[in-house]
Amino acid sequence: MDNTLGKRIKNLRSEQNLNQQEFAKILNVSNSTISQYESGARVPSDDVKRQIADHFGVTMDYLMGRTDNPSSYVSLTEKNEKDIAKKMKKLREEIANEDGLMLDGEILTEETKDLLLQLLEKDEIAATLNNKKYIPKKYRK
Repeated sequence: MDNTLGKRIKNLRSEQNLNQQEFAKILNVSNSTISQYESGARVPSDDVKRQIADHFGVTMDYLMGRTDNPSSYVSLTEKNEKDIAKKMKKLREEIANEDGLMLDGEILTEETKDLLLQLLEKDEIAATLNNKKYIPKKYRK
């Protein structure tokens, strides 16, 4: 039986000098669960796989062994990063200046605002990367 997923988890964990106990705390699971993932005795749920991929900054395709490229096929350019940083700065200022922002009838806390901004930044990055696929090569920089 192929255990690519377990091997990748173990390699990624080792590259970051994390022992099983430390990584278990990050995922909020037991040490034995990490050991079982790595040995192939147990397969993590899709949510846990996403959590692992996000933690190590790799794609799900890499984690599952569908590709040997750990990152996305397309990456952000320096200009993209600057543009996204500008947009996020403007959003931070707008949100900071708004009083009484609400979600489900409750005023947003500073922590919730920060989480919202993190999600918006991830979405902006994903949209930028996704849109790059549709830009003709002669216009890419």
